[in-house]
Amino acid sequence: MRGDGPGISRLFSDTTIGPAFHWYGGNSSIFDHFQGKIDNLELIADCSTAATFAIGKSDFSDSHGNYNVKNILVRNVNTLLSDNTTTIELNYLFDCVFENVVAVGSVNHGAALKLRQTRFSNFIGGSYSNAKFGIVFDNGVS
Repeated sequence: MRGDGPGISRLFSDTTIGPAFHWYGGNSSIFDHFQGKIDNLELIADCSTAATFAIGKSDFSDSHGNYNVKNILVRNVNTLLSDNTTTIELNYLFDCVFENVVAVGSVNHGAALKLRQTRFSNFIGGSYSNAKFGIVFDNGVS
């Protein structure tokens, strides 16, 4: 997925029941997902009970590796001011690079970035802020 840059390429969702933007695959016992690239996008959603942007399934039934995510702005409006929300949730990722990724959470509510079984991944630059919790480590991280 490639856009023309934050402020130009925008995707908006007002969902509150599941991740607004969800990148996921099949069953990890069959195959893994490799070489994903997401570039130059701004994702905005009003999520109060889910993630604004999620990669991987929350039950870890798929796996993703060697992703390059660059120049992404993800913002959660969260008008209900819920603590049950996350701006970016990463589930069962390995060997990924996140460069200049900005997660803007709802002020003093929820989490900006939640890492769940995320391994051997690099975060270069970027910002994970505004939420109650900047970065949450959950269920094994290396």
